[in-house]
Amino acid sequence: MENTWYPVIGVMLSLLAVVGFSAMETGMARAKNAGNTVVKCAVGFMISIPVFILLGQHVTAGHDSILQTFMSAAACTMITNIIAGAVSERMKLSAYILLCIITALFIYPLFWMLESRFLLPGGLHDFTGLSIISLVGGAGAFFSAKALGARTGKYSGGGVSRAMPGHNIPLSILGMLLLIVCVSVLAMTSVLRASVGIEEGYKIVQNILLSVSLSGLTALLISWARYKKPDITISLSGMLSGAIAGSSFCDEVSLPGVVILAIAVGFCIVFSIENLDQNLQIDDPSGNVSIFGIGGIAGLLGTGLFSRTRGLFSGVGLASLGIQAATAVLSILLMAITITLVFWILKKTIGLRLLPEQEIEGLDTEENGLLSAYHDFTYNIDTTDWNDSRDRNRKKDHFNRKALKSEDWKEDGKAGDIAEPAYEYQTGSAEQQAALLTKIEIITRKEKFEELKIALNDIGITGMTVFPVSGCGVQKGYKEVYRGIPVEVQLRPKIRVEVVVAKVPVADVVTTARAVLNTGHVGDGKIFIHTLEDVVRVRTGEKGYDAMQGGASE
Repeated sequence: MENTWYPVIGVMLSLLAVVGFSAMETGMARAKNAGNTVVKCAVGFMISIPVFILLGQHVTAGHDSILQTFMSAAACTMITNIIAGAVSERMKLSAYILLCIITALFIYPLFWMLESRFLLPGGLHDFTGLSIISLVGGAGAFFSAKALGARTGKYSGGGVSRAMPGHNIPLSILGMLLLIVCVSVLAMTSVLRASVGIEEGYKIVQNILLSVSLSGLTALLISWARYKKPDITISLSGMLSGAIAGSSFCDEVSLPGVVILAIAVGFCIVFSIENLDQNLQIDDPSGNVSIFGIGGIAGLLGTGLFSRTRGLFSGVGLASLGIQAATAVLSILLMAITITLVFWILKKTIGLRLLPEQEIEGLDTEENGLLSAYHDFTYNIDTTDWNDSRDRNRKKDHFNRKALKSEDWKEDGKAGDIAEPAYEYQTGSAEQQAALLTKIEIITRKEKFEELKIALNDIGITGMTVFPVSGCGVQKGYKEVYRGIPVEVQLRPKIRVEVVVAKVPVADVVTTARAVLNTGHVGDGKIFIHTLEDVVRVRTGEKGYDAMQGGASE
């Protein structure tokens, strides 16, 4: 039985796991990084399998069987995919590729040698082997995210975390559910390899399902109590972490022990995700550090505590708990040393991440030549990676200089940071100008929106309408290649900001906008000025200047 069904199912599950990781991590990324995220998951599979089978396994003098070689290669793929979720949205694809090669060539073979030669002979128990692999991946994700740093704008100058929601939560949830299926099926098929009786096999299946459901339910209830609404992503994270933990102890822990461990996993998931982000400032978009780290630790320690034959609470002693805890500690230490060293080398050679302005533009465009992974969909104005409080505190004087009134520009002749004359807009006498309603349309780069919004607010513009748009000027965008075919014209994503002014001088708005937006490069944008005939407030029927007072613009 082992020579037929077990390897076949193992192959299927390893491929399905790549799909699960791709969906989970892509859904938790923002749309502008979706293509790059799914590519990293696929690259992890493409590199880990051949590098480990052809080279990595020989670092440890080979495996005992082809089945063991393949399962180890699949485990290496899982580790690289776990790390991919923690470094998504800012790590260079080239740096990630080298990380995958080093993991398959040195890091995982080193861990496998440690496990097979010392830990397993010493009494280590992990029914499916997933808890150990998950912990290694979770620890690798933690130290990778720490070494790489947070996404641009994730934390303010005071260390306050800013929400950066994933663009497709249902896709992410489907990915988690698929991974839960993979973990559960692997645990169930391990029954075939272990050659246990039918009744014992049913108990293993029961323990797996109980661990999955109770962990998810606990995470849902705790997040509901803390946030006043149930957090679905945290709830599913609890389910996946419970599946990983249960896959380790499902054959040796009694029903009450499974219940206790599952509740503990669900409890820890909520606070781990929250504290890693808000207190430790570990930016993990997919939550992989918590999901796989807690699942791995709970699986290992749960066996040492609650096992019917070797657990501490069964009166056997500390021997089993000691080897299980030692495995967890050694796994974390191994990844701490190797990942820190690898990232230091990559940083000093090819670099780890793109420039901040490239991250704001999106890795899909900068690294993969994709204007959008969802080409026919409406563009979303994503300004979550603009660091408001930190940049504003650092550039407060800068903003003030840029927001000078046009009269001040004429007086000091400095024009802030741009040595150009202030804009003049004459439509008659001062009384005539005050009676006019003017609509100003500003089309510019989307990454400039937050800076522009603050600068306009500083001169009295408190309301505006913002549209996501796309287009190109006489330069025809830029050239890219799609499936080997040159694309001559690309519509670049921009934003259109509309304001209507009656009291604030038009010249002040134009001068301020130019000071903020002018970088001296093609694509800074354009400003269109229209005189309006009239404006009517729907609620009261007020017209003209009166309709603008206390309204949406001023």
